[in-house]
Amino acid sequence: MLNICRTMGNGRHRKARICAPRRGKRRVRGHRTRRPPTGNGGAGSGMRRDRHMGQGTSAASRAGKASALALSILLAFGAPLDGLSAYAAEKAEPLAERSETAPSRLSAQVEGESKLDASTHSDPSSATAGQSSKTDEESRSEGPIRLSGAQAAADVPLSSEASKPSVGEIVQDGLVYCIVGDEAALVGWRASSLEGDIVVPALVSSGDDAYAVTAVGVEESDESDEEGVLAGSAATSLSLPESVETVFDGALSGCLSLARVSVSSKNETYASFDGMLLSKDLSNLLLVPEGKEGVAMLPDQTDIVPALAFSHCAGLSCILVGEGSTSFSSRNGLLYTKDMKALVACPPGAGDAVVIPEGVESIGPGAFAGCAVSSITVLGDVREIAPDAFDAEAKASAVVAIPAGEGHGARRAAWEAAGFSRFSGPARP
Repeated sequence: MLNICRTMGNGRHRKARICAPRRGKRRVRGHRTRRPPTGNGGAGSGMRRDRHMGQGTSAASRAGKASALALSILLAFGAPLDGLSAYAAEKAEPLAERSETAPSRLSAQVEGESKLDASTHSDPSSATAGQSSKTDEESRSEGPIRLSGAQAAADVPLSSEASKPSVGEIVQDGLVYCIVGDEAALVGWRASSLEGDIVVPALVSSGDDAYAVTAVGVEESDESDEEGVLAGSAATSLSLPESVETVFDGALSGCLSLARVSVSSKNETYASFDGMLLSKDLSNLLLVPEGKEGVAMLPDQTDIVPALAFSHCAGLSCILVGEGSTSFSSRNGLLYTKDMKALVACPPGAGDAVVIPEGVESIGPGAFAGCAVSSITVLGDVREIAPDAFDAEAKASAVVAIPAGEGHGARRAAWEAAGFSRFSGPARP
């Protein structure tokens, strides 16, 4: 707030919060009358008022000047710009109406004579030498700045509240979380070592600020080569809270020791079964941890098993399905469709010799991915083999035995088209 002294008629000085700009010789349009001083008398002891007669400025002009003055006052106080236009329009109309009958105090101030109002300018007779208004710092410390009189439109609040960080990184218990808005995503780990059971909290905090953990991993792109959040660690299990809404593809890749994933029963998106991650209704198998060994048991409700779902589980030797399943069946540890016509998956730890039973007609995508097979005995009439059903190593080294009899040539042609070149005598049950 500005403190500017003006010289009164008696030679004294008084301070005002905002004073009209000093000008040279004052120009007054029309006739000016001077009223006798009131109060104790003496030079300059009364209030002087100007009346504009004859060819005075129009009401619209005076209102425009008043709006401009109000605008400059608000800017001097640091008021936000987005409210100034509305304020000027609001004040212009009543000022124009008042100007039709009598000169407004604001228009007199434009001419350099009037004061802001009685709250900021007292009668000169009460002013004494040495009086001063509050400093700018004192006025601001008392709270919102208020404009009085015709200029008073609204308070201009001054707030010192710090905003909550919405972007950044938090490291808690060795785990790294990426902050976006009010949410956090588990994206990695940072510690000398990370092992054993890992529990992801529903909230992570930094000082007084808390963030909900809603995601695990980052979204993959065609150009990204992101490792899993626990890659390279010795973690053996991972517990996810109810707040997690998204587990990205590959989020847990690269952690060969991770054998089990569990999910809070209150989670509305995911569920866990036999250490594997599934959709809430158990219909969709989403993730099998790479460290899972021995047997993987699918729930009866599961009807979607992605290609490559078991391909990274080197220690997995058997896949089983409950008798109540309407989508899958299992035989000798391999996963088939319910009608046994399509081979869906072979666990990588099943061994190097595989027997495909009668009735099987096709082998699905990624069915033998990660399997180091060297011998394949085909008892059924398999004539459809997905191009990526076997790894390149298996195609180059595995020996295929195909049943003799009618259709032998067509069956062999199907395996040759799939990339196999080594064949033995007719397969026998």
